[in-house]
Amino acid sequence: MTSGLDSLNFLRRPLPSTSSVLSGIGVGSSASSILYGASTEEKIIIDLGTHSLRAGFSGDHTPIHSSVLNTKFALTGSITRALGHSSQSTAESEEELEARLVEHLRDVYRRDLLVDARTKKVALVESALVPVALRLAVVRVLLGNLRVPQVSFYPGSVAALMTCGSVHAGLVVDCGHRMVTVTPVYEARALSPYATSTPLAGSALFENLRGLLRKYARFTPASSLVDMDCREGVLTDTVVSHVMTKLLVASPVAPPDKLRGTLGVVDGDVSALSNELVAFYESNSTCASATMRLTIDSERYGRGLLLIPSWI
Repeated sequence: MTSGLDSLNFLRRPLPSTSSVLSGIGVGSSASSILYGASTEEKIIIDLGTHSLRAGFSGDHTPIHSSVLNTKFALTGSITRALGHSSQSTAESEEELEARLVEHLRDVYRRDLLVDARTKKVALVESALVPVALRLAVVRVLLGNLRVPQVSFYPGSVAALMTCGSVHAGLVVDCGHRMVTVTPVYEARALSPYATSTPLAGSALFENLRGLLRKYARFTPASSLVDMDCREGVLTDTVVSHVMTKLLVASPVAPPDKLRGTLGVVDGDVSALSNELVAFYESNSTCASATMRLTIDSERYGRGLLLIPSWI
């Protein structure tokens, strides 16, 4: 009779939470065990986004490979319908996508990772908004073409929180190329139904920065030493990306309410940008100099000096 009561009490006893279990074994070990499993086997980490691909080994602090995909991959067919773009021939587009994925991933393994794909398991970090068709294409390439032994999917929000040394709870803001998502994480689980997103992301910043540079920046070729505007052949995608990632800072000064309605930069079109707003940013710039100088290699005029107003 006593053993029956003990069994009943055991069943009524609440299960330990993830936090209490993880606190007993340490945050660092818990994060690695959840992401990589109980063993210390080294895995290949692939972070596949809509704009770039990053790959490396588990345990490394930085990826070994990083490349831009938007110039190599044309997402068409059912995949573009899932992303909200126009559709073309579904069968041909999916075959073309898989062929380009095979070629690109083989180059990653051969040139950067320097390992046989069949010898390492893969942990694929994905966004919650990745279309199912794109996931299936990646799995078919990894398992069918590259013959990897195992593919495991991990939510990008949980993986990002683990890098901060915690898996208990947090709010992850993912500033991507096509979309910015805010995802709450609790007990190492991404609460996707409570996630929110906005299309005002890296691509919008990229196009608006290109428009501002074309209108207000100046370029001086080394061959002529004559200033010119940033016409076609000067501002390549590489140059704009370098300026966006290395030189942009968030201004601590916000424009007054009467000028907020003149922030009319849409898809790189700066024609609606008012002179009053430009004058405000020029007079309230926190940079040490009025102009930033950057040596670049243009497609048409060769090497030269790019002069960027600091208020941009």
